[in-house]
Amino acid sequence: EKGKIPEKLVRCIYEIRILTCFGEGLQVFSCVSCGREEELSHFSIHRGGCLCHHCRNQSYDSVRLSDSTLYTLQYIVVTPIEKLFNFLVSEEVLAQLMKISRSYLARNIREELKSLEMLQVMEQ
Repeated sequence: EKGKIPEKLVRCIYEIRILTCFGEGLQVFSCVSCGREEELSHFSIHRGGCLCHHCRNQSYDSVRLSDSTLYTLQYIVVTPIEKLFNFLVSEEVLAQLMKISRSYLARNIREELKSLEMLQVMEQ
C-alpha cells in the first residue's frame, strides 16, 4: 500500500507462497538430486528446486543462482506472511526471482489465478 516495495517483488513473493499453499513449493534448502545442503548454486524449474555444485549438470534447465537469490528464496518460503513485505532486493535478484516464480508457476498451475491478473494490471 505504501509503495515501499516494488510491485514486481510483491508478485514474486505472492507466486512463491501460493505455490507452497498448493503443495508445489520450491525446494530451496537442499539439492533436489542428492539432498546436500551445501553449495546450492543452480536452480531447475523442471526439478522444482535447487541443485548443488556437484549435481548442477543433471538437469537440462539448470541455471546459475546467486547466493543473494538463494537466500531470498529461502526467506520467502519460511518467513511469516506479516514480515514478508519489508525488504528490498537488487535488480539482479529480482530478475532471477521473476524468472523462477513465473516459470515454475506456469509449469505447475494449469489455471490462471484471478489474483495474479490483478497483480499484472498493477505492474503496467
